[in-house]
Amino acid sequence: FGFTYLPGVPTATPLPPAPVCRSYKVGSSDKSELTDLAIAPDGTVWISVFGDGVSKFKPENEEWIKYKASDGLINDHVDSITISDDGELWFATRGGASRFDGSTWQSFTEVDGLADNIVWKIAVEDDGLVWFATSGGASLYDPNAKTWHSFTGKDGLVNNFLNFVAAAPDGSVWFSALSGRFMTLDWSERPNG
Repeated sequence: FGFTYLPGVPTATPLPPAPVCRSYKVGSSDKSELTDLAIAPDGTVWISVFGDGVSKFKPENEEWIKYKASDGLINDHVDSITISDDGELWFATRGGASRFDGSTWQSFTEVDGLADNIVWKIAVEDDGLVWFATSGGASLYDPNAKTWHSFTGKDGLVNNFLNFVAAAPDGSVWFSALSGRFMTLDWSERPNG
């Protein structure tokens, strides 16, 4: 049997074409775990692979570039990627934090002022101040003054093990802890007011 069009009866609207999904394999095996993904203002995609550094993907030419500790990253175990408004990349690792401006790497550890070398998350404020959520408390880096401040339970944190940090447009900074709590920091001597 077949189909026919009847005069005066609306015809079926054809479905739009299905979306195309591309899949990319990153890492050394099918068991590689992606720990974070971030997209830079220029459209470059950055991913971190559990224990295998970070990779940059340029969609326009489908080019992959991998960065590891041997290239300047402080540690191959990257847990999160943060991209500032000016395009600088920050990598939170199990050995400290690294900043990459596209050509130069700079890394930071407890020796520089971090509360702990295990950094879980980084947030960059609109004014350029950089916050770190670490296993040993919160740290603040002012890149203009090149100064550090760290905060722990002695300063009022409910828990030193902080796994997330977020900077709000109003200047407030929020942290979450493994204890199931989140908190904000009220600091009267804050740089830049």
